[in-house]
Amino acid sequence: TKTAWSKIPKWVQRIKFKGDFRLRYQGEDKKLDNGSTYHRSRGRYRFRIGASAKVTDHFKVGFGLKTGGGNPRSANVTFTNGFESPEIRMDYAYVQYTPIKQLSLIGGQFKNPIWEPKRDLIWDGDIRPQGVAAVFKHWINPKFHVFTNSAFLILNDYKGDVKIPNMFVLQPGIGFKPSDNSWLKVAGTWYLNNNVEGNQFKYSSHTNTTNADGNLIYNYTSLAAAAEVGIDHLPGPIPVVVVFGEVIKSDADNNNVGWIAGLRFGHYVKKFGDWQLRYNYRNLERDAWLDFLPDSDFYGGKTNAKGHNARLDFGLAKNVLFGLEYYYSEKIDYSPGATSEPENLLQVDLYLKF
Repeated sequence: TKTAWSKIPKWVQRIKFKGDFRLRYQGEDKKLDNGSTYHRSRGRYRFRIGASAKVTDHFKVGFGLKTGGGNPRSANVTFTNGFESPEIRMDYAYVQYTPIKQLSLIGGQFKNPIWEPKRDLIWDGDIRPQGVAAVFKHWINPKFHVFTNSAFLILNDYKGDVKIPNMFVLQPGIGFKPSDNSWLKVAGTWYLNNNVEGNQFKYSSHTNTTNADGNLIYNYTSLAAAAEVGIDHLPGPIPVVVVFGEVIKSDADNNNVGWIAGLRFGHYVKKFGDWQLRYNYRNLERDAWLDFLPDSDFYGGKTNAKGHNARLDFGLAKNVLFGLEYYYSEKIDYSPGATSEPENLLQVDLYLKF
């Protein structure tokens, strides 16, 4: 009751918890260069829980925990090793300062502040960048707003005199609502990387171009552009239609372009009977982007990959959904006489949010 709630200490009232659990079947088939087919079926789960606390009117602290190991692109636990207990790791921990309602300054390890219409091509959705960020959004009028997302991120750390690889990100953009049931969002992003060339990264997919020592030969400073246009409250069985796309080009000499284009039908699933269908096609050349950052479900998170992705979500109850997702992916470039090593991946999910 309201009276009972008022007796709870104020510092407890300022804490908000949230979390999710996902149970998954995953099956994958891949044709290899030697003519054989690799097949794997596995059960997996993911659990995440987080909390945030308002310290003052302008300061907030948040943290999250997750299952999985150190791989920043996955929180999955695979059923294996005689009921082995999984690891629990820090997912994120940050402090946020909001001096005015339009601006937030964030430091620590946090959810990715960079906007993408589909978080897959450039950034895996599980990645939590480390560093500092500034998020600005201002409505000029009820139909038009501007925003700027920026960040300074640390990519690795070395002892001694070795220069630390880092990334500066600047993303200006606009949003426009010509009517109550339509919208347009556009953004351009500059990724300025320093001290990446000549280095290696632990969770690399090993598809970027390297020298004989295995060190990267480019910095992968890149420019990206993204857009999304949508129409809501449509008559008939399809209430929402969204079209989106993104393109990125790096400073590499060759094979330096990546792009994604897709469609989304239906609302985000929140309750029983809600549904959403998504489809996209993407093409990410070998040196279009750093190979330890893209979506790990699409061709193992590698660059030099292209293909299709489709997903259907259906609401079973409030905050409970069933999901079915399919990937078909293959190499873009491969040696003469070899094959594109196409891969089929199917995921069946039960997802609960609290």
